[in-house]
Amino acid sequence: MLIHRRSLLGDRTGVSNTALALLASIIDLLIYYLILNMANGPETLFYLLFLFLRTIGVVGDDFGQFIELVRNTPVWPLLALVGSQVGMVLSAAVTFAITWWTVGITSRMLAWRRAGKEQKREICTKKRKRRLWWKGLKGEGGESLVILPKLVKANEKPRFKPTIATGKVNKVGKPTDWRVLTRTEWWQIPKTQVVTLMKGKLSELVLEAKKLVPEGSYAELAKTLGVAPTLLRRIVREGRDSMSVGRLLKLLDLLGAPYEILTPHIRSVGGKSAQAITNPKFPIDLYNPEGARLLAAALKDGDITNGDHHFDYTNYDNENIRIVTEAVQQVFGDIEPTILYDQDGRQRGIKFNSAVIGEVLLRAGAVEGRKAEKDYHLPDMIKHGDYPVRNAYFEQAIRDDGNRDYENYRIKITCAQELKSKVKKEHLRVIENSNLEEKRFPSQAIKLVMRFTGGTEKRLPRELRPAYEDLVSKMSNEWIPTILKEEAEIMQETYNVEVVIRPKEIYVGEKRGLRGAWNIMVERKENFEKMVRQLDSVWKKGGDKG
Repeated sequence: MLIHRRSLLGDRTGVSNTALALLASIIDLLIYYLILNMANGPETLFYLLFLFLRTIGVVGDDFGQFIELVRNTPVWPLLALVGSQVGMVLSAAVTFAITWWTVGITSRMLAWRRAGKEQKREICTKKRKRRLWWKGLKGEGGESLVILPKLVKANEKPRFKPTIATGKVNKVGKPTDWRVLTRTEWWQIPKTQVVTLMKGKLSELVLEAKKLVPEGSYAELAKTLGVAPTLLRRIVREGRDSMSVGRLLKLLDLLGAPYEILTPHIRSVGGKSAQAITNPKFPIDLYNPEGARLLAAALKDGDITNGDHHFDYTNYDNENIRIVTEAVQQVFGDIEPTILYDQDGRQRGIKFNSAVIGEVLLRAGAVEGRKAEKDYHLPDMIKHGDYPVRNAYFEQAIRDDGNRDYENYRIKITCAQELKSKVKKEHLRVIENSNLEEKRFPSQAIKLVMRFTGGTEKRLPRELRPAYEDLVSKMSNEWIPTILKEEAEIMQETYNVEVVIRPKEIYVGEKRGLRGAWNIMVERKENFEKMVRQLDSVWKKGGDKG
């Protein structure tokens, strides 16, 4: 936001030229009064008045001769006093007139100059918004937005109504399926992950397996496991305790041993020390309030990065960062996050450099990559889970992408999704002509926003209003993200409150492209207080602060 400093002369709303002229006249009178009280003050001021009047041609030399005649007479002091008083009035009047005229002319000139600058600034702002608008409509590789066929005007005028949750849930998978996916054993993590066992355990397994291969040699065992013979020798001779999951499975298969026998002997899992989870809690189970909280964090302010499946959590609130960090440690084991900073040096979040965390969250229903570019479901663990799991999920979801408004008795959760694959040419014209507001993300990146208010349609040209009505209709129904519909249904079922979904805005960012945003809303004091009591109970029963 630009902050303009006000100028005494440049900003005519601050002070008038009359006020300045009065101030100057008062100062002139004070100076005049000081001189008047000095020795020979009246005589000095009288002479100054005479010189001024003679200079402007009001009196001539005759008046000077008259002064010389009366100077040494008893009349002179009275004449000097009267003359000085007349001079005082005249001086104040002249000062007022000159100041009033000078300030008036100067302020007008500065106002014209200021108006020119404001006009240039407005033009530059419009150009910047237009550049951002078109740049935001480019795809990842800079490709242009695909424009769909021409809009067909709806026969019936669409009405802007909020979507109300029905309480019905779209069942995805059987209840028995989702519970299996929330529990992860060590042999179900990526085969490339490195497992470190307790001291001497790996050497013991290698020596037992060595007896089962021909000639009992390291070379034959190495061929079976697909490793170099030197690695096996180092495990036995130097006491190395680490091996990849894939090779450990081959080793146990050769021994005919169940995989579970290694679970109590695992000391850490991961590659480098910064990425390793020490004292991992296998089998890792997400079906608890802490696991539900992590799923909410992954689906809201968090991300599972493409490829390496690391867990990033972007949030500027230190309390939220602490809560998520503790939840990770309670579910997975001992691991410290990497701190992330924005371009201004502020802490913007944390990153867990372990693929194990990302893999476990993905198995349970989290989304890989950019969530706003995908339509995805609410995890089955939340749909079919018990009350404490659901309650912890929504408590964290509101922390990340929502808020509690205690003044207006309102709870909301916001969700954004890309629109560039959905909008038509006429929709784009509506958005571009809707007096876009310039706002900022928490990262301070600029976005242009179109809000759904009563005045938006009135400001549009008449020929664009049918397209606006169609845009509102689709935002209110067809384009609502699937997860938002399912969250609203489960929220209503869990808390027994009325839940509505309302379009919030459409915005375009330089990097994020064209997106729509919706709010899940719980309104009215009765619903608000009922839900807040239950959300707060997460810390008393099974929560992170319990």
